[in-house]
Amino acid sequence: MLVSFASEPGAQGQPNEDFVAAAPHMIVLLGGAGTPDGLDTGCVHGVPWFTRQLGASLMRTATWAPLLSPLAFLTSLLTASAP
Repeated sequence: MLVSFASEPGAQGQPNEDFVAAAPHMIVLLGGAGTPDGLDTGCVHGVPWFTRQLGASLMRTATWAPLLSPLAFLTSLLTASAP
């Protein structure tokens, strides 16, 4: 199967906040929602970093632990993505 994808930043001059990856048994697509201007999140990393971390964790976890319960799967993803 041939899979192709494209993604662009939501605004010119801004980093792309999206993540997309494909494997034989799954596709992961995460759309970064951005951060409203002036909102102090307290995080030193931005949306693009978090989206990449979460997407990579999702692919890795689904590949190496496909039999986890949905709760264990989500917990594993969020734990691995936390700075």
